[in-house]
This record gives sequence, structure tokens and C-alpha cells, in this order.
Amino acid sequence: MLAAARDDQVCDGLRARIEIHRDGDPALAALVDEHPDAAAVRRLIAAIRESGSPQRSQLRRVVLGALATARSGDPVVEALRGELASALF
Repeated sequence: MLAAARDDQVCDGLRARIEIHRDGDPALAALVDEHPDAAAVRRLIAAIRESGSPQRSQLRRVVLGALATARSGDPVVEALRGELASALF
């Protein structure tokens, strides 16, 4: 079902969550299962800074999916986008 929506960030974030669960890292699985409020997204961004491939890419996709569900123009969401950019570059 999710494969049909390849360009949808929310669906891609869900696919990344499934990949993380399949990879078997219980700490990461617990992290991506949290309700995606601002604090949880910040924890995901912190995990991106500490992770290597492929977890880094998977976590990035989870964060992008969570941010895609948020209201556009929300100052908290914009701040989180900046934090994500900082973590990636």
C-alpha cells in the first residue's frame, strides 16, 4: 500500500519506520514509535547526528514524514526544519 505513494513524504516516513523495526534495533524502534511532537522530533534529530548509514537516512525520512504532517508556517515546525538541516550538513 505504501509503495504506491512513492513521492509522499508521510508514506516514506512510515516506510522508514518499518525498515527500522525490521533492522531490529530496539532503541531506534522505540524512538520512532513515539508520538511525533516537537520533543520527540528533536530526539530523532539528535539520533541523526549520532547515527551512521543506513539509520541516518531512515531517521531523516521519519523526521521529514513527521514534519510533512504538521501545519505549514508553524514557527516550531520551521525551527525543527532548521535543526534537521543543521544535523544533516
